[in-house]
This record gives sequence, C-alpha cells and structure tokens, in this order.
Amino acid sequence: MSQQIISDITDFARKIAIKKQALDELNYRSMSDHEIDIDIESAQSDYHSFVADSDLLEKVRIALQRISADDQNNAGDQKPADELRNLLLSTQECILDSLICTDDLIASAEMNYQELVLNRDYICNAESYSFNQLLSEVFKSGDKSQREVLYNSFFSADDDIFNAIRNLTDCRNAAARRHGFADFNHFYSEYNFSDFGDMIFEISEIQRRELDDVKIAMGLSPFKNGDSEVYFQDWNSLRDNLPFSLSVFREEIPDPVAVVKEFYGKLGFSDCWDSLRIEKRDINVCGQFWRMDPPTIFVGNYPASVNWLNIKTLIHEFAHALEYLHPATESVFTAYDPFTGVSEGIAILFTRLFYSPENLLQFGFSLKDIENLHCYQSSFLLNFELHVSVNAIFEHHLHADADHSLSELSEFYEQTYHQLTGVHTGKFSWMYDMMMHLSPFYGLSYAAGNLLARRFMKYSGRNRSDLINPETGAIIRDLFFKTGGLLHWKKKLEYLSQ
Repeated sequence: MSQQIISDITDFARKIAIKKQALDELNYRSMSDHEIDIDIESAQSDYHSFVADSDLLEKVRIALQRISADDQNNAGDQKPADELRNLLLSTQECILDSLICTDDLIASAEMNYQELVLNRDYICNAESYSFNQLLSEVFKSGDKSQREVLYNSFFSADDDIFNAIRNLTDCRNAAARRHGFADFNHFYSEYNFSDFGDMIFEISEIQRRELDDVKIAMGLSPFKNGDSEVYFQDWNSLRDNLPFSLSVFREEIPDPVAVVKEFYGKLGFSDCWDSLRIEKRDINVCGQFWRMDPPTIFVGNYPASVNWLNIKTLIHEFAHALEYLHPATESVFTAYDPFTGVSEGIAILFTRLFYSPENLLQFGFSLKDIENLHCYQSSFLLNFELHVSVNAIFEHHLHADADHSLSELSEFYEQTYHQLTGVHTGKFSWMYDMMMHLSPFYGLSYAAGNLLARRFMKYSGRNRSDLINPETGAIIRDLFFKTGGLLHWKKKLEYLSQ
C-alpha cells in the first residue's frame, strides 16, 4: 500500500473528525431559556458551513477508488487497504450524520435505503430542522420547569407541532420513494412488521401480568401513564416508600468504569476499550453513545457518585460503543436498522446480564437483596417496555395514511395505549414522543430489543447454569456481530427459541 495514499486518507479522515466533533460539542451543550434561539442559530450556521464543502462525499469515493487501484497494482498484505476502507466508510458515515442533506447529496452517497432514511438528519429538511432541533434540545435542558411547560403543550391540539410531525412523515415517505419503495410503510413491510405487531400484543399480556405482580410486591398503586409527572418526577424518591431497603445498592462504586470493563471482559470483549472515553454532560438524558474520534460516551444528568443502581447507564452505553468498537473484520453494524443491528436490544441484553443474580452474587449481595432490586427495577422497565410497544404500533399506523387527521391519530394512539397497558393516557401525548425522538423506529427498536433480550435470557438460562462467560459472548457475536450473521429479527427469534 502506497505511503502517500495512507497519509492522504488519514489526514482527510482526521479533518472530518475534527469538524464533526465541533458540531457534536455544540449539539450537546446545555441550554437555558435565553440561550435557545442563539444556540439554534449558531447550530444552523455551523451546519451550513460544514455543508459548504459539497465535494466531501466525492472525495470519499475517489479515495476508495485509489485504494482499489493500488490493490490491483500492488499485490500483497490486504490489512492496510482494509483498514483504510473501514476508515473511509466511517468518515462517510460521519459526513452523512452531520449534514442537512439535500436530495443531490443523498443521491451522491449511493447508500442503501435503511442506512439513509433511518438517520434523523435525513428526515428533517432545512426548513424544519431548527424547529425540531429546538424541541429536542429543550427536552434535554436541565431546566425542569421549561421541560414541563413544553411537555404540557403536547396535550393540546397544537397545529404547529402536528404540522411539524406531518413534515417528518412526508420527508420519510419521500426518502422511501427515492430508494424504490412506495412509501415509508413499504419499507416497514420488508421486515414483516405485521408479524412483529402480533408479537407485541402477545408479549404485552405477559408484561402486564408481571407488572401487576411487581406492584403488589412493592405496595405501589398503578402509575398514571401519560401524566406529565411520569416524565419529570424524581423516581429515586419512590425508594422511601418501598417495603424493603435498597441501601446496599446505594453504596458508591470507587471505579465504575473498571467494573464495567471487567464485566464485558468476562464475556470475551476485553480488547475493545482502549480508545473509549467518557464525558459527563449537564443535560436531561441518561446517556448517549456518540461515534466520534475517539469514540465517546456522553453521560448526561449523571450523579457524581455512581452506585449499583445507576451504573446501568454505563452498561447500556458501553454496549452501544461495543457495536462500534467491535473488530471491523467481524462486525457489520447498521446503526439505524433496528431489525438487523437491533442496537437497543444489544444494550438491553447486556444490562440484563449485568444485573443477573450470577453476576451480582460475585459482589457479595445476597439473593434476597437481588430479588428486591429486580422488583424495584422491573416496576419501571415493564412500564417502559409497554410504552415503547405502543409507540412501535402507532408509528406504523402514522405512516400508513398521509391523510390521517390529528383527531384520528390521537384516538388510535389512546385506544392502542389502553389496549396494551390497561390505563388511559393523554389524548395528544404521542406528539411528545414523536418530537422527543426524531429518528424513526425509536419505539420499534426498543420493542424488538426487549423481545430479543427476553428470549436470549430464557434461551441462555435453559441451556446453561452460568451466563457470564466467553461462551455467552460468543453467542452474542454470532447473532449480532459476525459478518453475514446480522440475521433478520425473525431468524434471531427462531434461534433463541430452540
């Protein structure tokens, strides 16, 4: 491999990474009331500045051609060429992830549909981007009163918000048509969504029964799903009213990162963490894995003292990082495809493994304490699982008919929510989720992920008495990471049902 080619491509990738990191720093800055308009204007300016070099994607393509030509002229070790190709593909993703893309840019990328339309920056065109970004950033803001005011606005028939959501669905449908699909739902059908929808209703019955048992054990009355209080209350305050103590799990972990790395090491993933860094951010989200240079986990609204209750955020985000850091010769990771990569499912799975009795017993916790912890955690996890299942079904319905009125959509959401959860919700609360999570398939990714994680734990427990070992890690590699092993979600379920 020519040293000049190596130098040119490495320098190009480094420059793009620096630009991308500057934008990420801006996007994850904490915002207060009087800074919002200024920050959005600044963000728009920086994005347009980044887009100004319209030849970035062409430069990636030319660089890939140079590598291929060099391969033909200089037979030998393929490792440098493979490494440069992977670097360029990551750089292309970095560019695409940062641009407010025009149709021309999307066409020039020559990417397949699922790698494009599932990226939130493609579904927000230049006219609507600042409004959508504004809503998203306000929800991440550390100002609780500001979040509550905005949240409550989603429980009224707000035409501006509804029009913005309709704009998102129109953009998704347009992107689908550009890639040979009739509309966005046509893409859904490629993954047999109707089959998965049936599974959602089946598993919701199990989740509701489990939730009833957990609430009785905790002495809690049903939560009022849909009330704004659910999204903004301090969940930790509920510990004061539990019929058992969780004090042993509130002890500070001196080196939480070491605990996380040791856990992943036991599963056979000890070689993936050298370049990873963690940053704390003053934003109202639990965590965020961000593919930067070096790969970074942003931990927002995270306490200075990490204990056995809140370390789950690191476990979850490290799992996302693992997908990105997995050796490129084995891994093909599609970041926005919930049915092949099943990104959230992998993160949920590793969290379940971490909190398994086998793992926690190694740290000196008693079985009774572990049972109490699982009871406490399940009360929230089951509510969340049911909530995202509703969103998965609703989003499919949302894209099925472009002429759905606000009242029709709201009625469908309310009925679906009651059917799956057994409780009523705010009639217009679905708009909150649509604008809070701009990327499509948010609900579907978590719903599919929860189902796969459940099946995996059941499969592993049925076939082995011990779970935290390289053999379990090998199964995860086969199902989720290995080249050619990114099985359709139905194939994964079939494997785990053996």
